[in-house]
This record gives sequence, C-alpha cells and structure tokens, in this order.
Amino acid sequence: MPKGTVEHGESSAQTAEREAFEEAGMVGSATAEPIGTFEYEKDSNGTRYHVTVHALFGNELADCYPESDVRERLCVPLFDAIDIVARPQVRTLLASLAQRCGD
Repeated sequence: MPKGTVEHGESSAQTAEREAFEEAGMVGSATAEPIGTFEYEKDSNGTRYHVTVHALFGNELADCYPESDVRERLCVPLFDAIDIVARPQVRTLLASLAQRCGD
C-alpha cells in the first residue's frame, strides 16, 4: 500500500494518486473521501505515522515508474490482499472496502 507525505497544496487524494504511481506505477483516480486511516511506527526510527487511505481506481500499470528499481509490485484480488497484508488495521480497512464493493 503506497504511502507518503502530503505535499504543499496537495489533497490526501492527490497524494494517494502520486504515491501509487511513484511506488507501483499505478495510474488512476483516488476517491475524494478516505476509506479510513491507520497508524504505524517505522522500525528504523521509532517515528509514528498517521496514514489516510483512499481507494484508487486504476486503469493502467506503467512499466516504468520512479521506484520500479527498488520496489516489488504485486497485484492481487482484494480478498487475497486481505490475507497477505501484515498490519491488522490495514486488513480491517481492506475488509471494509470489500464489503462496500460487494466483493
């Protein structure tokens, strides 16, 4: 799940779109309203982060994207993602999204 800092003048939905492209090469439109939030702590520095999550409806996966050489992209159905994701808060968000989408 791509995440990043909201840049000056950017909405959280715009950040979701930018980060999805930078980290996974996904081109699409994020929902205007977030589907939820979660918090996590980076092991390397102990800083706690608050993440606002938007659903992204993508229609294209780019072969070339900014972080393609440092990230592994994995595209899976929503129900599989629920089983794969390690963070319980993120699993809950994905399960809620699946329920709303009727998956």
